Amino acid sequence: MTDPVRRLLLIKPSSLGDIVHAMPTLAALRERFPQAEVTWLVKRQWAPLVDVMAGVDQVCSVSEGLRGWLGRVPALRAAGFDLVVDLQGLFRSGAMAWSTGCDRRIGFANAREGSPLFYTSRVAVPSVPMHAVDPCWLPRRWARHDQRSRSSNSSIDRKTGRPWRRCWPG
Repeated sequence: MTDPVRRLLLIKPSSLGDIVHAMPTLAALRERFPQAEVTWLVKRQWAPLVDVMAGVDQVCSVSEGLRGWLGRVPALRAAGFDLVVDLQGLFRSGAMAWSTGCDRRIGFANAREGSPLFYTSRVAVPSVPMHAVDPCWLPRRWARHDQRSRSSNSSIDRKTGRPWRRCWPG
């Protein structure tokens, strides 16, 4: 990546287990882009959980139904994201990534429902059987390998000023 990432959108709207599985990716993206403001797009019912996660600066909660999703498009477009990472990999999440107007949209190459058509970069997923958390590690590896520099305070939560507490699935 050549341009700095000041505003990053992570898309993983549901469910509880999927959100927990995405936490290592959040940590890696925050480590890779320590100065970026991270926004997480999530269904309204999971917003309180995401709101207390270290490394998340803003929560964009979405109400159920097409109207709820479409109602968020103007705000997402106006946010001016520099990078969007879709960890859900469905048509709805891919379309939301595209609707941001961001030039850099990353998702899984094997995502379902045509969502890879909305991405500008596709993370290859091995064709071997994987646990549900394993694909979430792939963008994490991408973020770590794409490093140019690290900040000495990259492990400090910008909301609280305290070190992050990370949950690494075993």
